[in-house]
Amino acid sequence: MTNPTDKSARPATPPLGSFPGYKRALGVYSAWLRAASQQGELLTGAWGKMRRGRYETEDWFQAMARSLDITVEAVKALWSTDSKSSEAPKPAWLSFTLGQLPTSLPATLAEALDPVEDPDVTELALLGAAHSSAPRIAAQAVGPNKLLVTLHAPESELLPGEYVGFVKAAGKGTPLVVVSVRVPPGWRPGLP
Repeated sequence: MTNPTDKSARPATPPLGSFPGYKRALGVYSAWLRAASQQGELLTGAWGKMRRGRYETEDWFQAMARSLDITVEAVKALWSTDSKSSEAPKPAWLSFTLGQLPTSLPATLAEALDPVEDPDVTELALLGAAHSSAPRIAAQAVGPNKLLVTLHAPESELLPGEYVGFVKAAGKGTPLVVVSVRVPPGWRPGLP
């Protein structure tokens, strides 16, 4: 048995950057920290001159100009940490529950679809179980960045649980939409 207070025995943390928005949050934090540090150094220098009785009007103007430069650089750094340009587009997530409305939901996509091709839809698969019958989904483009995803209830009984499937651009492997369908215990064919 390991000692919980022993730092060397603690499990490894997950890799940094593993949650959505991590890079953006890190960029915002870094820009803010850099600006706060520079502003602090500026004020510390001015404070030292004031305590020694050497602070003059010229020093005040220089400090205000430098403070404005620091602020402008910080704002530019905050705007340049836009994660859309550095990370892959995130798929939309939709969740349905068999036996409950709605049976169709719209999905807003991160990128436009080819208007000529219909999106591909994978079969739904039950998480944590061997292959069984599953509900079906269908997807239809309703705009350049919009899909309508529809749930079709099967005609046979299903194992209760979470089923997951994907909607992808035709011929591509990256999902546009992740679809989860919950089949509650006791659901029977013929229920909505």
